[in-house]
Amino acid sequence: MEKVIDKSQAYEAYRLAWDDIAKLLSDQIKAVLGRRFLLRVWPEDQGYWGARALHGLFSVANLNRLLDAVQADAETRMETLPEDSEAVHGFGMTLGSLLLKAALQADWKCEMVEDDALWLIGFVSSETRPYTVSGLLRTLNPDTLMSAKEILTYLKDNDSTDRTLSDIRLRYYAAHGNELCWRYPICDGIHAGAFILATKDGYLSLPYNSMDEEDYEILVLDDAVFHDPASLTTFLSNWEDFSADLTDAMREMRRILEGGEEDA
Repeated sequence: MEKVIDKSQAYEAYRLAWDDIAKLLSDQIKAVLGRRFLLRVWPEDQGYWGARALHGLFSVANLNRLLDAVQADAETRMETLPEDSEAVHGFGMTLGSLLLKAALQADWKCEMVEDDALWLIGFVSSETRPYTVSGLLRTLNPDTLMSAKEILTYLKDNDSTDRTLSDIRLRYYAAHGNELCWRYPICDGIHAGAFILATKDGYLSLPYNSMDEEDYEILVLDDAVFHDPASLTTFLSNWEDFSADLTDAMREMRRILEGGEEDA
C-alpha cells in the first residue's frame, strides 16, 4: 500500500545562529532592565544551551525582574535563581527560551541544538501565523458578525458581486481591524474560486465562476454553503498542493533565467 504523508503533521522550522540569539536576548534584557548586557550564547550539549554575560553579573533582583517579565513558572525560577550567591554570570535555556519568545513575539513546540545554530521546530509568530497567534477567530464575539441570512439577503438585493461583498468587508474591518473575508482563487472542483466569510453562524463559502470588469467576481449565491472540518481540510490540502507546485516552478524559472545551476 502506498504510504501517504500526513501534511497536517508537518511543522515549520526557524533557524537562528547563536550570535543572533545573543543580540535578541541582549535587546530583550535591555527592554526589561534598562541596561544592556553583552552576551555569549552557546550550546552546552545536544539538548541544552546557555547564556553568559561578557561583562558584569546578573543580580538576583535582575533575574527576578526577567522572570516576572516572561511570567516564568516555579520550576523555571528554581532552575534560574542561585541558591548560595547574590549574583551570577548567566542563565540557562529555560529562561533563555522564554526571553527569546518574548523578543521574537513567537512560540514553538521544541528546540534542536546544533553547534552553530538553534532550530525552533513548530515555529509560529504573528507574522507567519497571524490568526493562530492572535486568537482573533477564536475570540470573536458572534454578536458583532452578520448572520448568513442577512449577508445573502444583502448580496442578492445588491447584484451579488465582489463589489457588494466589499461593503460587508469594510463593516467588519471597522469593527475588528480585519475584513474576516478570504479569497480562495483556485477551483474547488465545481467553481472557479470562492470567498470564505466569517458569519454569526459559521464560515460561509461564497463561490464564483465569472468576473465583471467593474464589479469583479460575480457570486453564485445558490451554491453558498457553510464549511465544515472536512470541506476545509479539502480546501487546505488543495491550496497547499497548488501553492507548492507554483512556488517550485517559479523558483526554477528564475534560476534558469539567471543562468544558475540546479540544486544539488
